[in-house]
Parts: sequence; structure tokens; C-alpha cells
Amino acid sequence: MAAPAVASAHTYSVVLSPSSAAAGARVEFKATFTNKASDVKLGSANLTAPAGFSVVSASVPVGSATTSGNVVQLRNLYLQPGKSVTAKVVADVPCTAGDKTWSVVARKTGDFTGADSGPRVNSQLTTTVTGGGCATALRFVNQPANARINETITTSPYNMPPGGPVTVEVVDGAGHRVTTSSAVITVAIAPGTGTGTLHGTTTATAVNGLATFSDLSIDLEGTSYALRASSSGLTSATSGSFRIDEAATVCTEDNTCTATLANQDASLDVTAQGNAQGDSGVLVINRTAGASLDCAGYDELLDRDFTVDFLPNPGTVGRAKTVSLTIGRDAMKDSTDNGVAHLEMCFGAPFMFAVKNGTPPLQNPAPGLFVGLLPDCGTPPCVSKRKGQGGAGIIVAQAPGGVQDPRYNG
Repeated sequence: MAAPAVASAHTYSVVLSPSSAAAGARVEFKATFTNKASDVKLGSANLTAPAGFSVVSASVPVGSATTSGNVVQLRNLYLQPGKSVTAKVVADVPCTAGDKTWSVVARKTGDFTGADSGPRVNSQLTTTVTGGGCATALRFVNQPANARINETITTSPYNMPPGGPVTVEVVDGAGHRVTTSSAVITVAIAPGTGTGTLHGTTTATAVNGLATFSDLSIDLEGTSYALRASSSGLTSATSGSFRIDEAATVCTEDNTCTATLANQDASLDVTAQGNAQGDSGVLVINRTAGASLDCAGYDELLDRDFTVDFLPNPGTVGRAKTVSLTIGRDAMKDSTDNGVAHLEMCFGAPFMFAVKNGTPPLQNPAPGLFVGLLPDCGTPPCVSKRKGQGGAGIIVAQAPGGVQDPRYNG
């Protein structure tokens, strides 16, 4: 904006651009001096940046430009009447918004000395700082929710109903979004929260202070994943916890729901019974990593267990389940006692349960885990059926409701 100044008969003007700047930005300002006197040269000037600005550098095409704190010292300009010169000043803008005032003092002498008889005047220039604050940190806006392996992570558990993408915003010290930020933000699996690999577009540029991640997925199950968002110069942010499951079915109240998971040796089919007791939630199945259950006195046919969970929505209850374990023909042949009648269910749970008569009592191989062979039904957990089908063996178990769910092996 123009700010004409008058001293005696000698005048000059200064125009500063840009007239506005984003909070926290590094900006090149241009101050154009015009000598409007008729007979006196403009020899030198001091241009002082507003309080809070940090002057980085200054230059001018004639004479010299040096800096001392916030003062740009323009010397040996010798600007003829009617002529103009533009000084360039690079400065870091402060984090607070509002109108910020520059000041100018000019003299006819090239070394800024001498009497005040030349074109000397105090001139006021203003820069409007916008944006409300400097970017200091990141924050998750749309949090990642539970998802299936290799499926897109959205804001809705298992994307049912379809949810929105994960988003991260840039905020200032007061927690407000910095809408002028175009920071480059990267997300990764937070350390110590899961051992899978994050796939998809993991780096995005913020638009108006918001970065969007629309195709993230993870390739390994886990119950306590979190994402970490980071950007150079900003405090990182960690999302809320979420889980990744191999098979998951969203169950509505009162309605029976099913889930199935198979590997090369076996498949597990689970039916969760609706019980008209506010029982909405999610039925999930995962293959358990590491060593399989080991029931004393019994040779397991499978090298991995299946874990079944019913994740009730807040204020609801767990469901009773029918669990059907199909052991493939090749796995059945690996046992010398490969008839269907020899099938048993090796069961592990975080609660005490009855074991099959004539077998070793419950084992406690790890804190919070009890292991043993299930008895034939009646009281769940128990085995309700054994049958053969095309060389495969099928054993069916009944599991009780509740929030503590078990592991299965045949």
C-alpha cells in the first residue's frame, strides 16, 4: 500500500508488497522507493520491520543493503528526482495474526548522516498477517477404525457402513487448524503397536491444513494397531488404537450372523446366535500366530489355531456361537488315528471350563489361558457333532456367550 510522506518541499513515497502474509511463513517483501522531490537526491534510508518479524536478508540493485536486527539499512542510493528503486527484504512472519507496522526514515546523504534539510520523514507501512498462528503440530481428525486384512482402513469399523478416509490436520499452538499450511505429512504404523506392513499412499500434502489418506491397508492381523503421523518441523501425532482382522462380519441386533476363515489345512465356520438382548457387534476370526495349542495326551492335526471373538457394541452383550472346524483330507491322513470318531477339540480360553472325561485336567501354559480337550455336550463349551465329508473331518462345538472368547484347534 502506498504511504506518501512529506518533509519541507522534499517528498518521497514507499509502496510495500505484498500487503498480506501468512502467519509463520517466510516472505519476500518488496519496498519500492520513489523520489518525488524536484531537486534533491534520496541518498539513504532505514526500513524497520514490525516487531515479531525476523529479517533474514536484504538486497537492492544500487548502493548497498545490510541488516541490523529488524532494521534494513539502505545506503548510497543517490536516487534522482522522479526515479524509483526497489529493495527486497526476506523476513519470517510471526505466528500472531493482525496488522503489523513497518517504519521508514530517509535522508539525502548516502551514509544516513547530516542535517535534516533533505527528504527525511517517518512513513508508516502495514502488513496484514493472516492465518491465526504458526503450524506447530499434527492431529488426527478422522481416526482409523477396525478393518480386515488388506482392505481399506476408513472411519467406519470394517467399512460397514462405508466410512470416510483417514485425515490429519496441521494445528497451531492453540490447537486451531492452520489453513495456510501445505505441509507434507507421512503416516506409518506406530512403533510397538503391530507387526504388519502399511500399504497405500502413505504421504500426502495438506490442502488448507488437512491431509487425506484414502487407500491405507495393513496386511497382518493385530488387536492394537495405531498410526503415527509426522512432518518435518512439526510435533507428530498418534491415532487411536484399532484392530486388523482376517475375517469380520458386522452383526445386527437379534439377527444370526456368520464368519468363515480357511487356511491350507482347515476352515473354521462360526455362527453367532442372535439373542434379542441388544447383541449388536462384530464377529471376527483370526489365525493365531506362533505355536498352536497343545492339549496333553492328544496329537493336534493343525499347526495353527483359530481365534474367535465377538466384539459387542457398547452397552450390548456377547453371543453364544456354533463353531464348525473342518480338517482337510491331507491333515486327516497325517494321523494314524484318522477316523472321525477320534476327532477332539483342543480348546483354549481365558476362563475355566470342563474337560473331556479321562483326559488330563486343565492346563495353564500361559497367564490368562486355560487349555484342554472339550467334553461332549452338554454345558458349553462342548463338542456337539463329529462327521466325515469327502475324506475331511468335521467337528462342531458350542461356545458360550460373553466377552471372553476362545481359541480352537483340532
